Amino acid sequence: MSFSPRIAAFGLATPPGRLNAQQSLAVCEALAPESVDRSKMTLLSRRTGIDSRASVVVSNSGGTQRFYESGGNGPTTAGRMAQYELHAGALAAKACAQALAGSGSDASRISHIVTASCTGFAAPGPDVRIISELGLSPAVRRLHIGFMGCHAAINALHSAAALAASQPGAVVLVCCIELCTLHFHYSGRADHLVCNALFADGAAAMVVRHSDDPALPRLAGFSSVLLPNCGDAMGWLIGDHGFEMKLDASVPETLAAAIPAWVDGQLAAMGLKRSEVGSWAIHPGGPKVVQAIATALDLPAGAIAPSLAVLREHGNMSSATVPFILSRLHEQNAPKPWVSLAFGPGLAGEMMVLH
Repeated sequence: MSFSPRIAAFGLATPPGRLNAQQSLAVCEALAPESVDRSKMTLLSRRTGIDSRASVVVSNSGGTQRFYESGGNGPTTAGRMAQYELHAGALAAKACAQALAGSGSDASRISHIVTASCTGFAAPGPDVRIISELGLSPAVRRLHIGFMGCHAAINALHSAAALAASQPGAVVLVCCIELCTLHFHYSGRADHLVCNALFADGAAAMVVRHSDDPALPRLAGFSSVLLPNCGDAMGWLIGDHGFEMKLDASVPETLAAAIPAWVDGQLAAMGLKRSEVGSWAIHPGGPKVVQAIATALDLPAGAIAPSLAVLREHGNMSSATVPFILSRLHEQNAPKPWVSLAFGPGLAGEMMVLH
C-alpha cells in the first residue's frame, strides 16, 4: 500500500525533571521491598543502558521527588490519574507547538488531530488542551489511539496517513504523550523491577500532510501482526495502585523467532528486500529486545544505534519513543527507505515503511 502523505515536521518534549543513572537507581531501590537483592538491582540498572530519563514527578536536577514514598503500595490509581491530568496536556501542547512551527503550517490549517497514550485517562484530554493552547479550530476532527502500548505511534501515523490520503487538503497533527513514571511498582517481581528501571516520560508530535518535498519522510506502507498463543507474554493492566506491567522473560526470544518471516513477507509485498532497507527505527523496549531483533534480522552494524541512543538519552517513553527515533533519522538525513518496528501487548507487532 502506498501513500503520498509525508511527515512535514517533528516536535519533541520531555519534562524538566530528570533522573541520571544514580538517581534512577535510588528511586528503584526506595520502591523495592527489602527482600530484593540490591546488587541485582544495580546490575539491572546498568544493563538498561540508560544514562538519563525525564519524569513529571521529579522536581529538580537533584532527582528530588515526593510522589513515591518508601513502603506501602504507593499512590492510588486515582492519584496517579490526577497527575496525568495535570501534566499530560501541557507536555503534549509543547511538542505540538514545536512540530507546527517546524512544518510552516498555520494552526488554522490543522484539519485533524490524532493522539495516542496508554499511561493515563482524562476527559477532556490532552487533545482539548492542544486545541486550546495552539489556537486550532474548534471544528478540528479528533481521534484517540488509546491503551495500545509502545507501538501506538505507528497506529497513529497509519490513521493520519489514511485521513490525509482521503482528503488531499488535510493537515493532520499527531501527538503521542506518555507519562510512564506515574506507574512505578512497589514490588519485587522481576518484570516490575524492569518497568521501574526502564520507563520514562515524553511527548512527540508530527505534522502529516501532502507534500512533493522528497526530503520529507513519505508514509509508504504499514503492516500488523498478532503472534499466536502469546496473549499472556506481555500485558498492561489497570490495578488499584497504577497500571501494572506484565512481561514474560521469553519475549525477546519469542519476537526473534517470529519477526524475520513477517518482516520479509511484508517487505516483499511492498516491493522491498531486507537488504534494501536504508535505516531502521526499532522501538527499544529494552536493550535485550532490540538486540534480539537486530540479531534475528541480521542487521548491519550500527543499524540499531539510533534506537539505543534514544534509549540511553531518554529511556523507554512507550509510544513517544518511535517518533524520537524517526526525528533523529530525519536530522541525520539517514538513507531511506526507513523501516520502523514496535511491539506491544498481545504480542502485537506493528511495522511502518517510510520513503
